[in-house]
Amino acid sequence: MSLRDEFNENMKKEKNVQKYTILSEDIQSNTGTIFYQYKLLENGLSRGQLISLSVFLKQGEDWKLKFSGGCNDKWNISSYENEKENIYCGTINDPIYTNVLIGDKKAKIIKLKNSNSKAWFYLNSNPSLSITAEREDGSIEIWQPSSKKK
Repeated sequence: MSLRDEFNENMKKEKNVQKYTILSEDIQSNTGTIFYQYKLLENGLSRGQLISLSVFLKQGEDWKLKFSGGCNDKWNISSYENEKENIYCGTINDPIYTNVLIGDKKAKIIKLKNSNSKAWFYLNSNPSLSITAEREDGSIEIWQPSSKKK
């Protein structure tokens, strides 16, 4: 099964997902990511458009979902025990922000469908990196300072 086929099969199991749109699909070696937005129904009510990133690992010829992270806030870090990668992601609703940096690396930024907003994500094995945003005027805004692990 392809990465997209596996993702679609996983989404069919999500009973509360009304509709979804793949925003980005990327394969790097044995890791695949799918960044998507979806409409969620809870108790028969729509919660609007939500953003998520799913990480898959290749096992033989097939892809298996490893973990997912929600990206609806300005920034979020999803860490999982016994996993080597962490999901850094979020949404940008203000056009003054041009880039998001995780440590010193640029996150991937994607324009959201039917919206003026953008979403961003970055995978990294260190769950303690800082998250900063670059503004149009060149200034930097710290969203999450780095946290030192003991």
